[in-house]
Amino acid sequence: MFLRSSLFIVILIFQLHTNAQEQVSLEDFGVSFTLPAGWTGDFQGDYVVLGHTTIPGMMILSDNPTRTIETVVSTAQQGIQEDGFNLTADGTFKKVNAKRAEGYYKGTYDYSTKVKAYAIGLIDGQGKGMSILILTETNVFSQDHVSAANQLATSVNFFKPKASKITKEWEQRLVGQKLTYRNTGDGPDGGSVTRIINLCTNGTFTFYFNAHASFDVAEGFGYANSNEDSRGRYTIYSLHNDSYLTLNFDNGKEIEYKLTLDPKEYPVLNNTKFIPLDAEGCE
Repeated sequence: MFLRSSLFIVILIFQLHTNAQEQVSLEDFGVSFTLPAGWTGDFQGDYVVLGHTTIPGMMILSDNPTRTIETVVSTAQQGIQEDGFNLTADGTFKKVNAKRAEGYYKGTYDYSTKVKAYAIGLIDGQGKGMSILILTETNVFSQDHVSAANQLATSVNFFKPKASKITKEWEQRLVGQKLTYRNTGDGPDGGSVTRIINLCTNGTFTFYFNAHASFDVAEGFGYANSNEDSRGRYTIYSLHNDSYLTLNFDNGKEIEYKLTLDPKEYPVLNNTKFIPLDAEGCE
């Protein structure tokens, strides 16, 4: 759980390269925190990776949607074997309170470097949380690492998410709209392709896809139309200067699109232009 994939924190950096100890507030995700002095960084894949000018090693931040601290502890105790990490619990992870757990790891990073790590799991009990992992080579791990992670953890605050300015702009463009794409030359053997995403004002959507071919998986549009796959709930959110539309289908499937505009300001979803019209069939 301490290295769970995440999108919400990739923004962090964001503006942080020169603003040590400035509070960072991620309104779309309902979390804020303050970087300890001297720590700056950037995102790498799904994680934020921070470094310090004099303290060796790195601090990694990621999303933690676990709802109970007991689950955080049991998952952390299993260790981390992913993305070049092979870490096992060094002792027992402990529950500090109902919203925080912590403990140590030992093992290797990048498949060969021996490291020691300190990890903190924070949750709000409602499905939001942050994992903090700070690690360095075993022989230089010190109390400075523990203190830095604790300082950041102490500053974390979870709150009710609210749309950021850029998210509100996209909501104004898309909510209550039927996004339509049709192309008679897109399908295999010249077959036609139609995609319609109906975004209702109540947060639900309907999804229609039709093509002569069995599949149309380019750019993530791979779901054939059916009762099971045709509706669900959607979310619009932003990560720094990038915005996304996520469709969560009733059957558990999910599709996510990066949102941009073409020169004529038509919405573009994963490089495919759609025509917005008034939504239909919404309750």
